[in-house]
Amino acid sequence: MKITKFPIVRLTQDRAYEMDLDWEPHYITTGQKITFVYQIYDNIKFLAIPAHYVFTITQNGQQLYKVDDSTQYGGAYQYFQFDNPGPVTFEFDDVAHTGQSVQYSTIVKQGNSSMSNMNMPIVEPARNLEISWWLMPMFFVPAGIAIAGVYFLKIKGKRSEKSVQTIHKSNKTFEKKSPI
Repeated sequence: MKITKFPIVRLTQDRAYEMDLDWEPHYITTGQKITFVYQIYDNIKFLAIPAHYVFTITQNGQQLYKVDDSTQYGGAYQYFQFDNPGPVTFEFDDVAHTGQSVQYSTIVKQGNSSMSNMNMPIVEPARNLEISWWLMPMFFVPAGIAIAGVYFLKIKGKRSEKSVQTIHKSNKTFEKKSPI
């Protein structure tokens, strides 16, 4: 089956975690640097999470690459270059230390001179920062205090302007001050 939509989304067997995998360039050929970008989501809380994984690349029954690592803020990336064409499997094992896994597969094509012109410079993908519920007060509380302070000063200023009133009666001028 031809892959037409990225990232490729898979759920662990218990459906508690979602793994999203993307690679650039999307058409994998030999001799080309491939960037694998992936995210791990808690499928119950609906947010990207930092989580443990074991990423393995297997081609023609031979393990080519294996890394035991953890994502930061839910995302991570790896680089790899294939020397041989053929079917390839990408597997994430022990997702979030649960023993659960997900698997993806595609076919690596033989690179040729017309494909080498498609190479573009690879820029390291940014690691996503998931603003969790416990981080949000750090951003909104100071802003709320500042807004309340400005509002208070504005109201206080208006009251001060109103507190001193000049009263004109006949030919005499009186100043009336309010206690606030």
